[in-house]
Amino acid sequence: DVMSKEEIMSQVKRSRLGEKNAAPVQKELEAEDLEQMSDSNQDIKNRLSETVRDNAKHLLDPERKVNGQPVPVQQP
Repeated sequence: DVMSKEEIMSQVKRSRLGEKNAAPVQKELEAEDLEQMSDSNQDIKNRLSETVRDNAKHLLDPERKVNGQPVPVQQP
C-alpha cells in the first residue's frame, strides 16, 4: 500500500492544523525567569523528552499500524 506525496502532505497539514488549535499558548521564557528557576537536570530532561515526543507525533501515520504499533508516514 503506497501513499502518494499529496496524500502524505494532506495528512501532515491536517495533523498540524489540529495541533495548532489544541495546543495551549506558551510564553517565551526570559533570562530573568531562567535565573529564578531552580530545576534539576532531571526535570529539564523530562520536559525536553516530553516536547520531543509531542513534536514527533505528526511523523506517525494516524491510520496504519504494524503489529499494533504506529508506523511513520514516510517509509524509508
